[in-house]
Amino acid sequence: MDKLNVGITGMAGFIGSHLRDQLAREEGVEVLPFEDSYYDNPEKFIGFAKQADVIVHLAGVNRNEPEVVYQKNIELMEKLLEYVDASSNKPCILFASSTQIERDNEYGRGKKRAMELLEKWSNENNTPAVSMIVPNVFGDNSRPFYNSVVATFCYQVTHGEEPLF
Repeated sequence: MDKLNVGITGMAGFIGSHLRDQLAREEGVEVLPFEDSYYDNPEKFIGFAKQADVIVHLAGVNRNEPEVVYQKNIELMEKLLEYVDASSNKPCILFASSTQIERDNEYGRGKKRAMELLEKWSNENNTPAVSMIVPNVFGDNSRPFYNSVVATFCYQVTHGEEPLF
């Protein structure tokens, strides 16, 4: 294998953009183009999946009405697996989940169900898949009061506010 072709769903997001930038600097790795619009364009998504040796599934919804958050996280995994199957390629899939899977909320239940779907697909297709629980993220461009307790804490301290933790 000359290059490892890595696809990243959710590449425009916080973690996805950092992963894309890091992998682009690695010798022997080709980051495949991906846009969120591929979810609504099976032909483009299937073409993407055909090329991938590895797909890192980072696409997800964490802000919206509770039922939308739950359904959309499941739907994103279902479409990913459907389009991978249609591609006749079986890349390794890495899925970024959340510590929220242990909580009784729509986001956590949606992520947990998506993990279960991936595990079932992996077993049925004898194809490697990994679900990663990402406990907290922080780095360039993390947003306070949105995706990082660390960013929120830093913001509050640097703005003379009393941290809420």
